[in-house]
Amino acid sequence: MFISLLYMSIRKRIILRTALCGAQRVGKTSIMLRATNRELPNKYIPTVGIDFGNYDCISNNMYVSIKM
Repeated sequence: MFISLLYMSIRKRIILRTALCGAQRVGKTSIMLRATNRELPNKYIPTVGIDFGNYDCISNNMYVSIKM
């Protein structure tokens, strides 16, 4: 109930679409996992292809969604 009331009071919604690019083994997936899951992997897991993530937050009475 509290969350739905909080979302009703938000006046602006911002959606940011980002792409993480870089060389192999520099931490692109770790950055995305840290932002979306708030955790870091314990070991190196190579990403084959494309990986997606989403981070949502409320800041200054705005709903912010960052898509990676």
